[in-house]
Amino acid sequence: MTPLDRAATRNKFARTFPGAIGAIDCTYINIIAPRIHEEAYVNHHGNHSLNVQAIVDPDLKILNINARYPGARNDAFIWNSSPIKHVMEHFYNHGERRTYLINIAGQIVNACAILHNMRLYYRLPLDMEENVFLDNAPADHTHVEEEEEVEIRRGPRAVAQRIQKQLMQEWFPNYVCAWDNE
Repeated sequence: MTPLDRAATRNKFARTFPGAIGAIDCTYINIIAPRIHEEAYVNHHGNHSLNVQAIVDPDLKILNINARYPGARNDAFIWNSSPIKHVMEHFYNHGERRTYLINIAGQIVNACAILHNMRLYYRLPLDMEENVFLDNAPADHTHVEEEEEVEIRRGPRAVAQRIQKQLMQEWFPNYVCAWDNE
């Protein structure tokens, strides 16, 4: 990031997290057990995984992702081995004392995973344009537009979308919901 990029990002975060230039966290991505060094991939939950570190800006653009460590490695090890840590130390040592990364990215990943599972559980299509009707909709579909409007406001898909939108707006003030712009 250039100094101008850091200043612009810092301004976007200023309302909720003054001085922040990104959100960072690690999360486990489950994998099939490898044949070589299998034990290194077992995380503290007992699953085989990679421990993936991600950094995003306030607009949710991925700035950095590091997926090279097995699940047995903890977040602190990954951070201490990260070239990003050295860059942040460089900023600090050269006078940028109020520049930091906030640790909420994992919460966003977890929220997205929950919403994904809700869509699977309720068998909701991923295509935003696909028509979904209420179970008690009349057999005569002459008022299709009215039924779609009711579904958009009350169905499980709408609930998941409202939760997702609320989470994103709380953590990222510059977030613009894609379906609001249609």
